[in-house]
Amino acid sequence: MSIAELAAVRADDVAIGRLREHLDATRTAPNAAAFVDADVEFHLELARAACNPVLKDILISIRALLQAWIRRAIDRDGGIEATMAEHAAILTAVEAHPARRSATVMRRHLTGAGRRLGASLGTSLGESSRDGKP
Repeated sequence: MSIAELAAVRADDVAIGRLREHLDATRTAPNAAAFVDADVEFHLELARAACNPVLKDILISIRALLQAWIRRAIDRDGGIEATMAEHAAILTAVEAHPARRSATVMRRHLTGAGRRLGASLGTSLGESSRDGKP
C-alpha cells in the first residue's frame, strides 16, 4: 500500500487535524521558505498518519533535499497553487478514508511535482516514456 492509502486507513481525527494545519500553513505562508517548510511537514504528517515510522525517518533524513526539490518546483508559474490544490485533494481523500482514491490523488501530486521539478531542471521528471523506460 502507498503512504496515502495507509493514511486513509489509519488516520484518526487528530492526524487529520494536523494535516489540515500544515495545509493551512502553506496557504498562509508569508514567503517561499515558510511554504516549503509547511509542505515538508504535510508529507511528514502523512507518514505519521500512516503509522509508517520508516518512511517518516527517511523523509526526515532527506529533508534538506526535499526542501531543495520543493523550492525548485514551486518557482515555476503556478507551482504554489498547484501544490496547494494537490495537497487539498490528498487531505480530502484521506479524510474520507477511501484508500484507492487517496493513492490516486497522491500519485497525481507526485507526478505533478515531478513535472514541475523537471521543468525547472529542463528535463521530464514525473513522466515515463511510452516504452516504460525513464
